[in-house]
Amino acid sequence: MFTSTRDEKITQLLNEWYIEIRSRRLKEAQALKEHIDIQINRLKEETNESAQDQNLLLYYSL
Repeated sequence: MFTSTRDEKITQLLNEWYIEIRSRRLKEAQALKEHIDIQINRLKEETNESAQDQNLLLYYSL
């Protein structure tokens, strides 16, 4: 349950980041990017990554 909530939150942050980039609000986009990087690094550090986590990391890398 915790994992899906965390993954959903990161996915939402990625979507918000994309919107900020497309809207050319660079300061807001940079702040979101820093927040997303922290969340992604935490996700990568966990030892038992699920298939859903792998999909989220793939989405981030795009």
